[in-house]
Amino acid sequence: MPEGLFLGPRQYQPSTLMKTSALNNYLKVALDVLPEEEGTHTVVIWHGDLHTQDIFVDPENPARIIGIIDWQTISASPLFMQVTRPGFLDFNGPEEPGKVSLPENFDRLSLNGQREAKALQQAQTLHNIYMAQCYRQNPQVFLAMQQKGSSRHRVTIVPGTILLDY
Repeated sequence: MPEGLFLGPRQYQPSTLMKTSALNNYLKVALDVLPEEEGTHTVVIWHGDLHTQDIFVDPENPARIIGIIDWQTISASPLFMQVTRPGFLDFNGPEEPGKVSLPENFDRLSLNGQREAKALQQAQTLHNIYMAQCYRQNPQVFLAMQQKGSSRHRVTIVPGTILLDY
């Protein structure tokens, strides 16, 4: 039985002709697979790898950002293709909408387990605050983030991967 799109591992041998053909085929269906929310089609410049080390703040007023570095890999492309939550909001655990509570068995957890539960709750809460602020201040970013896991979003990344040689 054939494996994958190209009949098995390492069967796809990229060439300019194959890549051009794949991109031309994608263009035939592109308008039908774009995310429905047209506001997320706006071309933006987005820092896709934002970490705390990339952000410089005013020492006199730490709430004031005075610089952001590490822009060398950015490009101008549609918001829905680029939007990501900042790296400093990443955490391992479920995304819980709304107010995040500690687990019901919190009192029975070990001291280390309680620390981990509190750290997860804090990370989930910061994530939810970020999403709420996105919703209030930039609804298009919020919508684009909500669409990230959809089939339409997964199809839109195809052209970018065609250009890569694995």
